[in-house]
Amino acid sequence: MIKKIKLTVLSILTILPIYGYTSIKINKDKFIFIESKNQEIIEIKNNTDNDYFIQSWISHYDENNRTELPFMITPPLFKIENNEHYSLKIFKIDEIEKKDRETLYRVNIKRIPLLSDSDEDKNLLHISMNSVYNLIYRPISIEKNAVDAYKKIEFLKNKKHELIINNPTPYFITLMKISFNGVLFNNNSKTIPPFKKYNTKNIIKETGLIKWTAIDQYGVEINAKDKAIINED
Repeated sequence: MIKKIKLTVLSILTILPIYGYTSIKINKDKFIFIESKNQEIIEIKNNTDNDYFIQSWISHYDENNRTELPFMITPPLFKIENNEHYSLKIFKIDEIEKKDRETLYRVNIKRIPLLSDSDEDKNLLHISMNSVYNLIYRPISIEKNAVDAYKKIEFLKNKKHELIINNPTPYFITLMKISFNGVLFNNNSKTIPPFKKYNTKNIIKETGLIKWTAIDQYGVEINAKDKAIINED
């Protein structure tokens, strides 16, 4: 029986994975809710020597969106003891308007430290950390073409010679290393939303091929086929 629970006096929001700071490990760095599977599971492991409360909820990607959320996560609050493993489940509870493309939401996972009996009389600062993960909803109408969607990425050049990445697909596609004629333009992950373009602002005047890699839904980096640059109309 816990005699006293001291909750947070300071809260930190981060988009970095929880395990980088607390040794409470999450099994993925993003989650894809595939409609035909009816649920998505989040695995949590407490590798610390302490006990925590874990609070979780789904939110809109757009913070100004005040509409009802079509997902629920259960349990929304639970205690996880040291070296304990726990599973969270995400369920869809309402229809989602867009059926022709993926939609992006957020998974929020906050860990709240518990004050042990030995710490009751100590002047300690307890910090709760809220980590945010992407939650991608994939409707059943586009499930079958998801694996090879990254192959349809296009590299365009506008009249200012700026390199533009075009995603003509209904999927969120994440690129990593992008280089041209031996010059590395990007070495960090960049996610392009469905049917959107991204202007890299990099100037290209020569001819050649774009070398690039993509990140699949399991977080694995894929060496994609080199692509020629297309002149944008």
